[in-house]
Amino acid sequence: MNQQLLKGHSRLLVLAALNKQPMHGYALSEYLQVEMAEAFKFGVGMIYPLLHKLE
Repeated sequence: MNQQLLKGHSRLLVLAALNKQPMHGYALSEYLQVEMAEAFKFGVGMIYPLLHKLE
């Protein structure tokens, strides 16, 4: 999938996932990989900086 598309929507995808249930970064990464059928690759290294920006 296009990485630029991922950058544009990653915050919304994370917020939507966290709206369903609170979870820590690793669980969030696993959840997004399952829900997105691996269309987007959310590595833990991407999740934690994004969560920090959303604080």
